[in-house]
Amino acid sequence: MRMVKLNLSLILSAVFLLTGCKSPPLENEQLGITPNLSVQPSVNIQPTNNILPDFTFQASIAEHMPTFTFDIYEGEWSNENEDFPLIAYNIKISCPELSSYTAQSIEVFSGHEWIMEYRELSVDLVDVNFDGYADIQVLTSRGNANINYSYYRWVVFSSDGPGEFEEFPFFSTRGIGVKPFPDTNQIIVTIKANGYSYAREMYQYDDDGYSLMRREEVKAIEPDTRVYILSIEEYRNEEYTEIYSAVLTEDEYYGDYTIRDNYLRFGVG
Repeated sequence: MRMVKLNLSLILSAVFLLTGCKSPPLENEQLGITPNLSVQPSVNIQPTNNILPDFTFQASIAEHMPTFTFDIYEGEWSNENEDFPLIAYNIKISCPELSSYTAQSIEVFSGHEWIMEYRELSVDLVDVNFDGYADIQVLTSRGNANINYSYYRWVVFSSDGPGEFEEFPFFSTRGIGVKPFPDTNQIIVTIKANGYSYAREMYQYDDDGYSLMRREEVKAIEPDTRVYILSIEEYRNEEYTEIYSAVLTEDEYYGDYTIRDNYLRFGVG
């Protein structure tokens, strides 16, 4: 029986300060993962006339690879909803030291401006699929809490050349936190609902992408109380079945996550 495949993966950069009530503690305050909701609508794109890039950064995508150059050009575009204008960015990628690599140009649409001073939060390189090669992470939108990213995966060629970045996003992400488990190709994603509740989801990676396996929800019994209801459900055949539940005090809410992580990862405590 096959799990529903979701194009998801790991975010390994960016730390954000959130306002309002406390969120559950994270091993690293980074973004979580959600299904790929990225759709390229029919739009009128205004191409950029920039001769020089708006900003540039250089990095290697693997220990054995030379340095790549990423030139970022900013243009403008809009969809039918003028209340939410989006920006077209063009990422030009080159690596002269790697003669077998052909320079690429990737167009990305974002509802949030990329800023050089916060470049790592806008566009960065992260290994999202545990293969040892960094992929391109780009900011596509940002809310009050959760932030959306899309990912362009580096694909290694088996015979002809070193590889290249995919021209379309492999998946998209939304959330405030993630725990990676590279040894088992798993991630646990934290998504903030409001000041009194949040969800965590566990995804298992294979060659087809990430499969949603289990989901945890924690809600305050009442907004002003410090007692929380925990429920962990297994996802099979497009349905959720509860496998664990508990009532948590505030200390337990902010305490050790080992048992809860085990239920999410393996279905047992």
